[in-house]
Amino acid sequence: MAEFLGVVKLGTLYYKNDGKPKALKNPKNPVSRIARWSNDPEVDKVDKINTFTYGKGDINSAESKYDSIYDEYYIGDTSLNKDEQLSWVKIRDKNKILYICDRVILDHLEPRHNIDELTESREIIIDNNKYTCRSIKLCMAERRCDPNAESISVTICVKCPRYYDPKTEKYYYCEDEWADYILNKKGIKGLPSPQKYDLHENVDIEKAYNGEHNKLWHWFGVETSTPIRNPSGWNGSETYNIGCGGRGADYWRGDRWESGYYEWRPVLECLKPAPTISDTDRNLGDKNKGFSISYTVSDMDTVKVTEKLNGTVIKTINNAPQNEELSINIDKETLYKLPLNSESKITIEVDDGYGGISYRNYTFTRTNTAPIISGQDENLSVVDKNIKRPYTVHDEENNDITVVEKIDGTIIKTFRADSNKEYAIEIPANLWILLKNGQHKLTVNATDSNNATSIRTYTFTKKETKIDLTLKNALKTDDRANKILITPVWQGIENANVKVEVCNNANDEEPTWEDCTKSVLANQHYNFTNKEKTADTWGINIKFNIEKKDKVEEEIYFNGFGGAFE
Repeated sequence: MAEFLGVVKLGTLYYKNDGKPKALKNPKNPVSRIARWSNDPEVDKVDKINTFTYGKGDINSAESKYDSIYDEYYIGDTSLNKDEQLSWVKIRDKNKILYICDRVILDHLEPRHNIDELTESREIIIDNNKYTCRSIKLCMAERRCDPNAESISVTICVKCPRYYDPKTEKYYYCEDEWADYILNKKGIKGLPSPQKYDLHENVDIEKAYNGEHNKLWHWFGVETSTPIRNPSGWNGSETYNIGCGGRGADYWRGDRWESGYYEWRPVLECLKPAPTISDTDRNLGDKNKGFSISYTVSDMDTVKVTEKLNGTVIKTINNAPQNEELSINIDKETLYKLPLNSESKITIEVDDGYGGISYRNYTFTRTNTAPIISGQDENLSVVDKNIKRPYTVHDEENNDITVVEKIDGTIIKTFRADSNKEYAIEIPANLWILLKNGQHKLTVNATDSNNATSIRTYTFTKKETKIDLTLKNALKTDDRANKILITPVWQGIENANVKVEVCNNANDEEPTWEDCTKSVLANQHYNFTNKEKTADTWGINIKFNIEKKDKVEEEIYFNGFGGAFE
């Protein structure tokens, strides 16, 4: 919807005067200086308006020395003299800002001037601001206002031949700013519409001249004209001079361009800039957890902000705050519903309601989040006995989790883990015994159903200087054992203090342990001295105690033992 933004003072008409610009006064009584419609006094008697205005006008009359009007006249910076400041009716229509001069400021332009430069837009600068300057747009289609109607309305009486398509045999809309704005066909609030006494068929000279409509638009007693190209050669001419106003607000006239003069009512136009959104379009990269984007918007109007994710509206802000930080929040629930490893797009749309729309686009790719393992990687330093570390696992997307525990790459255990349940990794005794002294790595690998894996690592240095070994289960015997032969498989035992003990009543609550170290080292049978038991049955057990001697760095290997008893 078009909007009336008031009357503003802007710019001044200058006459170049052989290279010495002269500011011209803005006409106070912009009616024609001459008998516009006839030079015949008898005709002027009939034309009451012509007689009424004759000699009263102060419109600047073109002193044409050149074929180009812009060689002589231009609109430039606003003069400090108020009498030289031009007056404009400011209107916004969609994304355009129009400044329509409220009066004719230059008349008596001759047909020899270049009509294209009068009608086509030309960029000018006024007070360091850019505008496009042109004549007001008029239509070749005659218009009428019915003076007998209850309300004044504009009717196009003749279809404009410039907008006729012979292929479809249809006429198209011809832009007519006189009808739209001056006659207020668009019904713009704040702009006056012509009254019945303003219409040329029964114009009341006194009322019209002093009326509200003429006080704003100064149409009385002088036409506003625009030359128009006529490609179809309608009525035998390639160029027409269309005139409006003068005898009535709704008055319309069309003449061959060669037969008349031109009265200039300029229009300044500037496209209203679209709303501004901070930042630039960019790719946010991979996203595997909720995130937010901050931005600001600004515009001369109130704006509506629409936030979209992959084309779906996620939030609308009417009358959005301007130059204040706004944010789009993509929580994890929203993120995890997006396709995995696919690009998504966030769009911010800002609409000023007048056709100005701006967009900001962000792209990102939703990636999978690996399971989370509690704690952190640790270096457990030097250890001389088995280790145990508790942990829990959790998956943000609630995917199934498979845990693999390893020692130096060798699998200890694989199982399906419950989220947030406490587990513990430890090295089984049979593997611990086989580990050589030195650095080792204990790992927990947690993998979700999308094959994303997290690893928790515990490093340690095994430095075992002592072995205490007892058989887990006693050897059963039918009767009391009398002697035993033990043959260990070891290496470097000369660097250790060794003690080997045996018992033949292993099933007793307090077995009788006998030191057989010398016999073992000598690879001889050992004869049991114990001949009693308290348990129901006899049984044999063996204990090894092997400890490195002080300052010994070499490794000692104990790989097991054999033997016999009777």
